[in-house]
Amino acid sequence: METPELAQAKKEINGLNDALAVLINPFIGSELLTPRERSVLAYIMKGASSKEAARALNLSPRTIEFHRAHIMQKLGAKNIADLVRTVLRKEYRGPK
Repeated sequence: METPELAQAKKEINGLNDALAVLINPFIGSELLTPRERSVLAYIMKGASSKEAARALNLSPRTIEFHRAHIMQKLGAKNIADLVRTVLRKEYRGPK
């Protein structure tokens, strides 16, 4: 019988595996990011909210927003959709 705690742990492990897939595949511009920013970016790429990412990374939602702003600035993204395109495209164009 699976306890609620075990079910939650399995869910979190699956979420971490999805996030790690983003970190495993380097993208152009990734060298500009700190390890923590890369972790936050992984959750952004999988569509997690600031609260969800904060919970998973044991940070506050405000800290996640702080990292997200720095990531977007470093990669020259105007919004989250632009950030996703920046990470997925092959050619890095630098901050705009």
